[in-house]
Amino acid sequence: MNATKLFATVLLAPALVLLGCDAYSEGAAASDLEPTARSTALAAIVDRYAACCSDCLAEPTSATNKETCKLNCEAVAVTASEQLPGGPADKQFTSRLQDLGGCIHACHEDRRLSPTDRATCELTCEGATEVAVTAPAPTAPPAPVALP
Repeated sequence: MNATKLFATVLLAPALVLLGCDAYSEGAAASDLEPTARSTALAAIVDRYAACCSDCLAEPTSATNKETCKLNCEAVAVTASEQLPGGPADKQFTSRLQDLGGCIHACHEDRRLSPTDRATCELTCEGATEVAVTAPAPTAPPAPVALP
């Protein structure tokens, strides 16, 4: 089984399990989806995408093959996010995945980093993306209050 197929299986399985759990199977509408469950599912997709990208970049292969592998990771992650009730958290999800892929790529390109520092770099990239995709939508600021 190739890495992309394995990643697709590992990535989509939790999303499909999530779709089958009681919160979804009892006819709950997409808008009724618990924000915490949604955030957890999106964070899991980001985690798996980051691991997939890292695996792609760690492979001793051509730059073209590495980029193709990263694109496959992205396609699987976007598909998994669309499988969630209501789709991805925001319209910038794909863009944020691409930014994460670029960040992880930068971690691998910096040859001065030790394996531990490289892993820390990847975790920092991943954490920032998780925060971005799971953050609640911004709300309008309160109306100004007239002071006496």
